[in-house]
Amino acid sequence: MAREDETARPVDPYWRYYLKSWYWVIPVMMPIAASLKGFTWPESAWTVRMGLAISLGWAWFTRGRLVMAAAYVPPAVGAPLSVIDPAARIAPDQLHRSRGRGVLGWGLLVISLIVVVSGFVWLVGSDDSGVVAEVAVSVASVAWMLFAIFFIMTRPVIARGARVAADHPRDVVVSVVVSAGDDLGRTLAKLAGPTVPPRRQGVPSLSTVLVDDRGLSFWKGWTQPHEQYLVPWKLIGPVTAAPIQMDAAHRFAVRIGVEVMLRATEDDGTPGWVTIGFVPTRNNLFMVFPHRSEIAESVASEIESRRRGRRDLFTGLTTA
Repeated sequence: MAREDETARPVDPYWRYYLKSWYWVIPVMMPIAASLKGFTWPESAWTVRMGLAISLGWAWFTRGRLVMAAAYVPPAVGAPLSVIDPAARIAPDQLHRSRGRGVLGWGLLVISLIVVVSGFVWLVGSDDSGVVAEVAVSVASVAWMLFAIFFIMTRPVIARGARVAADHPRDVVVSVVVSAGDDLGRTLAKLAGPTVPPRRQGVPSLSTVLVDDRGLSFWKGWTQPHEQYLVPWKLIGPVTAAPIQMDAAHRFAVRIGVEVMLRATEDDGTPGWVTIGFVPTRNNLFMVFPHRSEIAESVASEIESRRRGRRDLFTGLTTA
């Protein structure tokens, strides 16, 4: 998930970006889908307006991310290193709180499901439920589905981060989002990981990073997390904040995250560098919404401050 030249290119004007990104397909397809359900054109005309609203807003949001990345200026090389923001670091004492919140969350998930199902049963059996009741049950159903998706998706990551932090109280543990695709896993497997089948090389999109005396490690698992990859300090070069591409197409989703340069060896034996990246995120239900750029900068600064030999990394190297 390296920073690509795409983030440095001028961003297309809004309408050109909208058309090139295929967002216009949404308002075109929605009335077609409505007609297949038996709706007439006057009845399905509202789907065009809804599709336009969704697609225009979506394009505005994603284009805004690209504009932000193009205008981003990372901290200057040699700037004073900042202290990591407490919001990014998983506290060592979070394990017990995480367990209690997990039990509470599972209970709330089951109870709310019973309430939603009961509402549907009542709605189906009632002859005069009214529009308000129908809307209320529909909204409750959508809310439950969103809560279920977020909770089930983030619960293993929260538990893993709490366990790793409890086992490494003096080290830095951060929840991160990595790019879609297997580029990061293949890079880490080649540099620092054991020989594993390609299908198992991928790093989870919601991962846990540990920074300790050994280097930078990526963890996976749930109640019994295990180290997936370890990158020793001797392979780690400069660590900075930078725009990070979050989608496999390297086109739309971009956030400010942490960029790490790693020592690598080309196929012909020539020494070189390869870049990886990840985006620090919250260690809670809203994990899919990463931290703002200032927190990402503090995480990059913390890792850089722990990197051994950072002052003499290029000593003896010339451009001749």
